Amino acid sequence: PTMAAVFVDITMSLDGFVAGPGDAPGRGLGEGGEPLHYWVMGGPWTYDTPPTTQPAAVDQAVSDRTQARVGAEVMGRRVYDLSEGWGDTDFGHECFVLTHRPRPVDVRGATTFHFIETDITDAVQRALSAAAGKDVLVMGGADVIQQALAARAGRRRHQPRRAPILLGTGRRVFDHLGGPVTLAPTGVVASPFVTHLQYRIVK
Repeated sequence: PTMAAVFVDITMSLDGFVAGPGDAPGRGLGEGGEPLHYWVMGGPWTYDTPPTTQPAAVDQAVSDRTQARVGAEVMGRRVYDLSEGWGDTDFGHECFVLTHRPRPVDVRGATTFHFIETDITDAVQRALSAAAGKDVLVMGGADVIQQALAARAGRRRHQPRRAPILLGTGRRVFDHLGGPVTLAPTGVVASPFVTHLQYRIVK
């Protein structure tokens, strides 16, 4: 059987930003950051004008394939807070939230959010145990992804999605990696709003 993987998956601008400046609850992509998720929304949208379309078939297919193999997730407290606790979203599996501010377990349908105060390595190990043979998604934010790439624990893939925009400023994802991260390309899928890249992390 294929060994479970730990993989990073996030959409960024061509110049490496995962949010514009001023990201806040309800505006998690920051100022001018909406184009990062045009592919998710099926076209142009703004915080004040929600989309009415669906993702393009190619983007939906990539997303569906990714989600089908996820058995647990790791995220940072900032992402949890910016998403306002993900609202009514039920991920259908356990999520491990790295935090410096403890809070009780948040159970929502088949989703359980565990708030842990250890480190990325412990969070990943807990998620692997909970995933029961499926993959672990390290979904962000930028700081947690940097920690995951720097730690290089377990079998890792990296799935950066590149949106065709240069933000110029905001929240950068590839700082503080502790040195070079060697990648081997394993796939690419393009759509009008994003290029889905896949790499295996060699070392």
